[in-house]
Amino acid sequence: MIRVFKNPIHKVTEAAAMKIVESAQKRNPEQIARNMYSIVDQLKSAVESAAIDGNSFDSVERKAIERVLQIGFQAAELLLALQGDGNLGDEIQTADAKISRRSEATSTTRLRSIFGEHSFEQFTYASGKNKPVSLRPISARLSLPAGRWSFLLQEFSQMLGVDQAYDQAMKISVRFSVATSASIRLSESTETWAAVLANSWTICRCQKPAAKRSC
Repeated sequence: MIRVFKNPIHKVTEAAAMKIVESAQKRNPEQIARNMYSIVDQLKSAVESAAIDGNSFDSVERKAIERVLQIGFQAAELLLALQGDGNLGDEIQTADAKISRRSEATSTTRLRSIFGEHSFEQFTYASGKNKPVSLRPISARLSLPAGRWSFLLQEFSQMLGVDQAYDQAMKISVRFSVATSASIRLSESTETWAAVLANSWTICRCQKPAAKRSC
């Protein structure tokens, strides 16, 4: 439970809503949504052209997975764009009844998902200057992991890591999640993507998973 001080409840709610709107406008969620629709249209056109030209199923499958990853990246960006900046007021009281104060400026939080790298700005809260951060509001709201790797990406790496070193598995996972702010470009060709996932599930069913490690 978090209590906000120095403002009436209704004013805090209004302020939080304004922060979400202001932050979302900076990231331009409308443009992100348009990007998603554009990618879907591109995929539809590519499939229709492939049908007319008699292209192989394999070639369409490869193009489709690239577009799916691009859509996923934009979806994750849209979610982050709608979160605001984490401003809950000057002071808050956390569940352990301690008072934490808002940072003077936002800091950058970085996250790597199966779709690529993401980053966003948020205020943090601590009991004082040079004290450990007690709350990252957006991270808490989204239940983000303590490290930079999303939970799903960690799961993939653990599946790949049954017969491989953890760090090497992470590197392999990265090959399928390299992105820019506008689109995704796979660092390696996509022909191994489906094979890797299928093999990973087979390994998991047949062998005991490796012990979990934190990022």
